[in-house]
Amino acid sequence: MSDTAEERRNSRRAFLKSTAATTVGTLTGAARTDGQAVSGERRPNFVFFLGEGARWDEFGFAGNPLIHTPNFDRIARQGMVFRNAFVTNALCTPSRASILTGRYSHANGVLDNRATPIPENIPIVTDLLREAGYDVGLFGKVHVHDLGKRNWNCYFGIDAAGANFYHAEIPEGANGIVGPPKRYDGYFDD
Repeated sequence: MSDTAEERRNSRRAFLKSTAATTVGTLTGAARTDGQAVSGERRPNFVFFLGEGARWDEFGFAGNPLIHTPNFDRIARQGMVFRNAFVTNALCTPSRASILTGRYSHANGVLDNRATPIPENIPIVTDLLREAGYDVGLFGKVHVHDLGKRNWNCYFGIDAAGANFYHAEIPEGANGIVGPPKRYDGYFDD
């Protein structure tokens, strides 16, 4: 059975190529090195929320009648929601590393929850956004070793799992330099 031209255009590979080209074009073509949009166009903001163990139906915008999430609902209405997203690894650190790099665990080198960092020669999505002129920050649970050494405009993260819930000690930093942890009173949920 021979493929028609239309079937070839609609193939998975063609879709991925066009999506990649569009993404790269958007990130590089819509940005200048000074961070200003080209031709006065307004560039989109990117906010990634990675919820620990959050299911697809745990939010109001997903139809949950019991859990009220007005801020997430507003962001979902004004932005983009990935309705067919999944993780490629069931472990915390490899899953996060895959999301950040766009690579499977065996390709990014982070195979377990131990202190294995993402190799510096593998870019993460925020590296690419920063190169495109965006300010990037990380806030909250990191649980990917040495991620604070990446080039963040602002870093406020805990590189641990299930730790420091009360009187948390959280390292802060900017531009690849993270200082010693600072103690915060109260409760911190990872």
